Amino acid sequence: MQIRRVTTFFICLFVMLLGAWLVVEPVSGEVSFSGKTVRIVISSRAGGGTDRTARLVGKLLPKYLPGNPKVIYQNMPGGDGIKAANYMTKKAKPDGLSVLQAHSTMISPLLLKRDVVKYDPLKFGLIGAVNRGGSLIIIRKDARKRLNNRSEKPVVIGALSGTRTWNAMIVWGAEFLGWNVKWVTGYPGTDALTTALLQGEIDMTGTSNAFLIRGLKEEGVVDLITQPGILSGGKYLRRSSFRDVPTMPKLLRAKKLKEIEWKGYLSWVGAGQVDKWMALPPNTPKKYLQAFRRAFDQATKDPKFLSRAKAVLSQDVKATSGKELEDLIKEVVGISDEALAYSAKLRKKYGLPEN
Repeated sequence: MQIRRVTTFFICLFVMLLGAWLVVEPVSGEVSFSGKTVRIVISSRAGGGTDRTARLVGKLLPKYLPGNPKVIYQNMPGGDGIKAANYMTKKAKPDGLSVLQAHSTMISPLLLKRDVVKYDPLKFGLIGAVNRGGSLIIIRKDARKRLNNRSEKPVVIGALSGTRTWNAMIVWGAEFLGWNVKWVTGYPGTDALTTALLQGEIDMTGTSNAFLIRGLKEEGVVDLITQPGILSGGKYLRRSSFRDVPTMPKLLRAKKLKEIEWKGYLSWVGAGQVDKWMALPPNTPKKYLQAFRRAFDQATKDPKFLSRAKAVLSQDVKATSGKELEDLIKEVVGISDEALAYSAKLRKKYGLPEN
């Protein structure tokens, strides 16, 4: 009898412990973020498109991550995103609690060639991306007549750096369409560029922000010149919000570019098809990546996200899955050295800095 009571006791104890383990442990192969805080490291200043995208997605991630963690944000601008990407590679723990919010320039082959870059985008745990439809080139109305007249003073282009993907449209415009331009780089963000444009400090710039563009257009400040186009089925389609603005590929097609000239253009502007992407640090366990990919896919399909994104980002907002993002980045970074050399030659010719 005593033996039977002892055996029954241990069986009950085992069942209780097993039940408790099943409660606190997620299903096999899954993770839980219960009671934890996820930090999103944003590779730009507050207020721009990268920052807005991070906060829109981040607001809904807790709803779809197992355990519903808190989310906090840390802006880490510097070097066109290099500072944040290097930090995520060298210092951030691969524990599923740090997420990088990046932008397209950070995968530009031109940027990746720089010695200061210590990251490989393909080694990150790629979660997904949000594409807003590409940047438009806008110009002050009072400068428009000087754009194609090299006997006039140059149209002044304002930019954050010399590596932004939209820069390529202006460089190719100068080389093949006869644009009369001069660069001024080093602006800290979109707000500073907008102020400079309104004050006449610069004449021309590029931005994806449809609401900023529409506001400047409605106030009679700017004309819209061109857009890169959204690649679909081998064609470059116009953004639905700007169907009357020609794509740069269409403008260049009339000039019958040689293969190296076209590939050089793609080597620079191609990263723009990715736009705003999210990733985990290298070597983050696969179970965390899978959880974030599922949560990202669900968050970017959530009606609340779609409604808000179309209000503050673009009517053309489109989410890209983690697997699609991997394929896109492989294509971008796999561009030939010959195409990169051609881009570098034009960059130098038109006075664009390498940072």
